[in-house]
Amino acid sequence: MVDTTEEEVFADLIANRAQLWRGDRSAMVLQLIAPPPVLHIWLAGGDLGDLLAMRAGLEAWGRTQGCEAVTINGRNGWRRVLARFGYEPDGEELRKALR
Repeated sequence: MVDTTEEEVFADLIANRAQLWRGDRSAMVLQLIAPPPVLHIWLAGGDLGDLLAMRAGLEAWGRTQGCEAVTINGRNGWRRVLARFGYEPDGEELRKALR
């Protein structure tokens, strides 16, 4: 969704097609994608430590929503950072099973 505009992101948030997670110095936009139910980290920015601190909470929330995995697509640096938390390459994305 590289070509998504700011207005489209706001529209998805207002319509509950996306969820905003805010940290002290960062934020993420998540989407629930089905089928199968997957929690997708769509957009993220800010302080790396703050983003990583939100990881366990968003994974737990994904489980409560019935998600079987969490996915993220982004810069290659995320592969190195998230590998220690169980995220593995899956095509162009990183994926972690939640069940």
